[in-house]
Amino acid sequence: MQSSVAAGAMVLTLACVPPVAKAVEYYPWCFRGITGVKTICYFESWAQCVATRGGSEGFCFENPAPRPRVPSAEALEAPQPPAPVVPPQGQPAPRRDPASR
Repeated sequence: MQSSVAAGAMVLTLACVPPVAKAVEYYPWCFRGITGVKTICYFESWAQCVATRGGSEGFCFENPAPRPRVPSAEALEAPQPPAPVVPPQGQPAPRRDPASR
C-alpha cells in the first residue's frame, strides 16, 4: 500500500514538472537506396546528400517530416511555475507564508 502511494506521488510530481525546451535537429534532405529499406535523413543540402551517397544507387529527396517549431526567446525566458512540493511519506506538508505571495 505504501509503495503504491509513493509511486503515485512520484508520477504526479513528474507529470507536474514543466518540460525543458531542447534544440531539435532537423535535416531537410534524405537519401533512400533503390531497395527502399533504409532512409537516411542527415543532410543539410541536396548537394551534400548527392556527394555523400557516392556511387550508391538511390535518390535524394526533401525530408517529408514537418520542420519542428522553434520556441521564441520570450517563451524560453518566461518564468515557469514552481514545482509542487510533495512531502515525504508520514511528514506534514510544509506551510507556506501567506505574506510571500
